[in-house]
Amino acid sequence: MYVVNPNHLYALYQCTEKHDAPDLATVGMAMFLKEHPEISKEESEALRRFTGAHGKALAKAYPNEKRFYLAYAMGLVEDLEHAIQQEEVEQEEAEKAADEAQN
Repeated sequence: MYVVNPNHLYALYQCTEKHDAPDLATVGMAMFLKEHPEISKEESEALRRFTGAHGKALAKAYPNEKRFYLAYAMGLVEDLEHAIQQEEVEQEEAEKAADEAQN
């Protein structure tokens, strides 16, 4: 799991606002990436996934920085909890498959 840089995430919202882009996911993201060529493909994909999953909470919190970073942290916790749950499910499935293979 790639962890999104919260400063880049906030800068994405600022860029979208500055350019009065009609939406963040496509137009705002393209403008942001043009202004920040240092952003890797991996990070840009992670930004897209994160804003897709947590965009409503982030948009509600923006432009208040404290609320925005809190919304980011809450989204990160949700993503980590989901990853842990997914790992547990995969572990259970692997154990079940191993048990069935032995029988």
